[in-house]
Amino acid sequence: MTIVHVQREFQGMPKPPVVVSDDDRKSLDAAIRALPMSRLVGNGMDYSDAAELHRLARAGVSWIDAAALLGENNLLRARQAEASGYISSASASYRYAAACFRFGQSTLYFDDNTKRALYKQALDAFTAGSALDHPRTEKIEIEPPQDVKQ
Repeated sequence: MTIVHVQREFQGMPKPPVVVSDDDRKSLDAAIRALPMSRLVGNGMDYSDAAELHRLARAGVSWIDAAALLGENNLLRARQAEASGYISSASASYRYAAACFRFGQSTLYFDDNTKRALYKQALDAFTAGSALDHPRTEKIEIEPPQDVKQ
């Protein structure tokens, strides 16, 4: 059996700001409290991504920016693995990317363009990972009954 080791290095990681405003610090601390490691990992994020997200947030990097960058790094790994024929690794990396994007948008309270873009990236990454499943994961849409308000 061949084992491929992928070193998880982050290129272009955002630099923490020199000074973090009190409001930004409060927001980052709230995100860390609301989204502890156990919640991140328990809902699909890779442990190393969750630890890095918390580390970056404690350093003052925007939660959204850090999560998006981690998601992009997972997409890069997924595409490289898929191109090399490592389908299981590719599928897992797509799902890790989806989790990063999903948790990145979870700190946004209003449905703005940033939230929609991150959610779309999460959905696209999850769809790409699902397409590699055997048996293939299928999307099933169920229409709500006519008498239910949406």
